Amino acid sequence: MMRPGGTVDRYDLLLQHAGEGIYGLDTEGRVTFVNPAAERLLGYSRDELIGRPMHPVVHHARSDGSDYPQSECHIHAVLRDGVTRRIDDEVFWRRDGTPLEVEYTAAAVQEKGRITGAVVLFQDVTERRAMEAALRESESHLATAQAQAKLGSWALDVATNRLYWSAETYRIFGIPHGTTMDYEAFLASVHPEDRGCVDQVWRESVNGGTRYDITHRIVVDGEIKWVRERAEFEFDEHGRMVRGTGTVHDVTDRKQAETDLHETLAYQRRLLDAMSDAGIGLFVVDRDYRVREMNSVLVGAFGDQVGEICYRGVGRTDRPCGYCRLGEVIGEGKAVRYQVKAPNGRIYDITAVPLRGRDGEVAKLEIILDVTEPQLARALLSKQLAVHMFLLDFSRRCISLPSSAVDGAIAETLEDVGQLMEVDRSYIFRIDDGGETISNTHEWCRDGVAPQRDDLQALPFDAAPWWMEQLRRPEVVALSSLDDLPPEAVVERDLLQRQEIRALIAAPIHRQGVLEGFVGLDVVSGKREWASEERQVLEMLANTLSLIFDRRQFEGALLKSQRKLRELAAHREQDREEERARIAREIHDELGQYLTALRMDVALLQTRYGADHPDLSKKIEGMKETISTTVDVVRNIATALRPHALNMGLVYAAEWLLTDLQERTGVRCRLHAPLEHLDVDDERATALFRILQESLTNIARHAQASEVEVRIEQEDDTLSLRVWDNGVGFDPAEVRNRKAFGLMGMRERALILGGNSQVESRPGGGTKLSVRIPCGRTDDERDREKVS
Repeated sequence: MMRPGGTVDRYDLLLQHAGEGIYGLDTEGRVTFVNPAAERLLGYSRDELIGRPMHPVVHHARSDGSDYPQSECHIHAVLRDGVTRRIDDEVFWRRDGTPLEVEYTAAAVQEKGRITGAVVLFQDVTERRAMEAALRESESHLATAQAQAKLGSWALDVATNRLYWSAETYRIFGIPHGTTMDYEAFLASVHPEDRGCVDQVWRESVNGGTRYDITHRIVVDGEIKWVRERAEFEFDEHGRMVRGTGTVHDVTDRKQAETDLHETLAYQRRLLDAMSDAGIGLFVVDRDYRVREMNSVLVGAFGDQVGEICYRGVGRTDRPCGYCRLGEVIGEGKAVRYQVKAPNGRIYDITAVPLRGRDGEVAKLEIILDVTEPQLARALLSKQLAVHMFLLDFSRRCISLPSSAVDGAIAETLEDVGQLMEVDRSYIFRIDDGGETISNTHEWCRDGVAPQRDDLQALPFDAAPWWMEQLRRPEVVALSSLDDLPPEAVVERDLLQRQEIRALIAAPIHRQGVLEGFVGLDVVSGKREWASEERQVLEMLANTLSLIFDRRQFEGALLKSQRKLRELAAHREQDREEERARIAREIHDELGQYLTALRMDVALLQTRYGADHPDLSKKIEGMKETISTTVDVVRNIATALRPHALNMGLVYAAEWLLTDLQERTGVRCRLHAPLEHLDVDDERATALFRILQESLTNIARHAQASEVEVRIEQEDDTLSLRVWDNGVGFDPAEVRNRKAFGLMGMRERALILGGNSQVESRPGGGTKLSVRIPCGRTDDERDREKVS
């Protein structure tokens, strides 16, 4: 808008050019003005909004789509009470129906103490919230990364002198997470011999002097660790510290590696000093490939070739070497660099430059550096990295693998590690239960290398005392040759010589401080120097195997317990069936005979005295009926204990059960079974009979069925039973929650015999029971027979 005289209202300019959306409301919540940013963010034009109630247009629902009543709206609350509100967790709705995550401030407009409207200033915070979510995820990843890298962090609150540590920092110092920490508490954990130096560097750093970057020792549960600490301090304009942050890195392993590295570097420096007199290899070749000059380094490597054709004497070929590029150097005057592997197996880094002689003739000067060792070192590093990555993947896979697949994964790992480490044999030894013997449980051998596993079973634990003592400490045992064995290792030397092992390395597998076995690598082709990195790889594999074996031991104990309980249940069930059969026979044979004899005696009494004594004859008739009823009761009891039909075979017993069900309930029953005799032992026939009996009992009690179909089949070595009814069905999940013992009993009977059972049902859809058991005897049954 324009002021008198053509000036622009600065408030209007601010409104028009503000990056945030701004709109005004009257006391009824209708829009009085809206700026361009609001139009752009909401997708509405000014004309579409002016005069309309704003809440039902852009503020009618919450972020989850639920209704947002105007009575609960914070903006309309401002119109009511005049209190300014700042909200950061709601959404406005665009014209296209999509939500806009916003942060808004609603303030009342007042004139002479009366609320006349409100102004709402809002901004799109979608990107910021996404960044906040990403930040939270990043912090989670950071905590994981710190734990993996053994790198903790901390911050210093200057005002309270309190140190705020990350979880990894607490772990490194061995202090319970959340313990209140300050500088004095930190200093108390520093090794006493390092405490003064650490304190001095700290105080110099916090006073704006030297930078705080120090490596020192700490004491954790009586053990010494090495840590490297770095810190950054911020100071105000008066030189007062206002903030401090830093990191602490557990470098215990690296410190040990540095010690080994320093020894290696010292050796390399001595070696380089010894080679400095010879210098770098120099080689001059003319345009005819004739050697003009070569220094002692190359003479020692290839012999004196001056005056000879270079590719014949040095390259040992009949034509110029493909990598030579002599034409570029001499003809075009270029300097070139390349690497080549010479016939002597060495790798040389060559820089070739044109060299002009006094006669103006151009030759090629080669400056040659033997880079075999660096190349091999890079190859070794790549190999070690591949091994580390493989072991990490192996660890992740074994967490989710079922126990039955772990042995396969271990075998694959031994093969891959053996090939990557370029050894002849990789293997695992496990100490047997009781700790009296040790056996080779897993083994991989390179082609052409004789396996040893069959000859290394159930060895006495004390058969190699020196070896086992080293592993128990625990220590990685690394032998570059048999000469490394001490004099007392007589047994070990003889054993390794008989196995033709020239070098080996082994790492102990410990669980809760107890030696459980070891993993090792053998070389039969010759001596082998073991690098510290290779030791670390083997230790990592041993630690991973320890976790895997720990998990398998718990699972094995659980399965063993389940197996014992199932064997006990099977034994009790077998005893019960035998006792039932015995009682049924005694009732049928003994009691039945007595009752038959008694009936015959009563009949004889009636014949002799009935005609002369009518009252006695009548009494005798009653006794005969009672005896007949008793015989029926005895027969029923014997049948319930052990149906006579079961002695005739499983199919005949099934017919008897279905006939009984049909006569008692009127349910139409059908049986599909082989006509010939089934080759099934009594234990399996009885188990299937009891399963069928329980199933038919359930149908009679609960199914409300009108049809039942039973199918018995024998296929190869498997006997199957299927029972189907058209009853009301049920929800299997609900029945499982109620722990239906009938279904559990049927399942356990099948499991005891090495089979399985499955129930399929749904409300209103009938029920189908499927049982499959092997016809042959299982290992569990044979074990039970041995116990019996």
